[in-house]
Amino acid sequence: MTPVLDQTIQKQIKFYKNSSDFDIAASNKLIIMKTICTKTKIKKEYIEEVRQWFQSLENRINETLRSLENEKVIIESAFLDKQGDDYYLIYYMKAEDLNFARQAYHASTLEIDKFHKSCWKKYCEQTETLEALIDLNMLSAYKDN
Repeated sequence: MTPVLDQTIQKQIKFYKNSSDFDIAASNKLIIMKTICTKTKIKKEYIEEVRQWFQSLENRINETLRSLENEKVIIESAFLDKQGDDYYLIYYMKAEDLNFARQAYHASTLEIDKFHKSCWKKYCEQTETLEALIDLNMLSAYKDN
């Protein structure tokens, strides 16, 4: 990496350090990644169906990955959280452009996305965006491996 490029990346990292934007320096190019994590309450009577929903996404992995590719999503993870008698879906996503990802998902006619939207509507209640405190990664270290 050249000293000028290194200084440019360091300035951009410093600029983005205190925002909700996070970075990956890869192939001498700074790629600013956006991260979002949400918490969605699940309707109590549908906990097993939610588990089956996500198992279906995993079983249909090729379709699911095609959807992520169309949305330009780098990472998408979902976790089931139990608090007292309530269950929550914790959703984590990383993409270069979250607005593009959201628009691509809503416009998608892929069967896997239709299935996902239907399940979300049926099983989920209110959603809140969680506050990002830190988001570290080493994705650039694995880019060429």
